[in-house]
Amino acid sequence: MLKLEMFILFVFAGLCFGQASDVVSNSGVPSSDDASSSGGARDGGKPAGTDLPSFIGTPEEKKSYVDILVKNCGDDNTWKVNENNMTNSLQKCKYTCQSISNTDVTRELRIPSGMVCGSHDAKCGETGDCPVIVPSC
Repeated sequence: MLKLEMFILFVFAGLCFGQASDVVSNSGVPSSDDASSSGGARDGGKPAGTDLPSFIGTPEEKKSYVDILVKNCGDDNTWKVNENNMTNSLQKCKYTCQSISNTDVTRELRIPSGMVCGSHDAKCGETGDCPVIVPSC
């Protein structure tokens, strides 16, 4: 009977806190040619935003998210956003712009206020890191 009670306890704990791990699901290790531009498809043929975490939304919302970030980098035709770095940098409400012509040229910018940065619809503010929203049971 004690084993059954412990099992039920762990099931409830998993249901309450299981979704908080979305942010750390990707390794965050960048690979070559794995950056997106606002144009839509990357070198690998995937649409922009494909590698972003699921809490960003649908594939269309992910593409729109990346498009907004690229526009904040500067001219759409000269900058791209490395999506593999996004998973780790979302927690800091920052992202890295990378020059298309010279991949060694990068700059770090802040994710605009009000854009999603974490699970449970956490959004970046004017300053600081992404707020951690603990789900209630």
